Amino acid sequence: MNLKSMHDIQLIAEEAPNQDEAVRFTVDLTKAMHYELSLLSVRTGKSKARLVRRAIWQLLRDIKNDAFMQ
Repeated sequence: MNLKSMHDIQLIAEEAPNQDEAVRFTVDLTKAMHYELSLLSVRTGKSKARLVRRAIWQLLRDIKNDAFMQ
């Protein structure tokens, strides 16, 4: 992930909507992805879990709106 501005960071760090019940799952990341995620966490003051939840939420929203598939 190569972030170009604080605006990019703020968009990524926005909170995903609250869910009724949480489900745990495991994702394997490359060392480079983990490093970038750790840096983003420090820069935004948000936990890595919160950032990942936001990224997944945004991806699901984009797919639903067909933006990802084009």
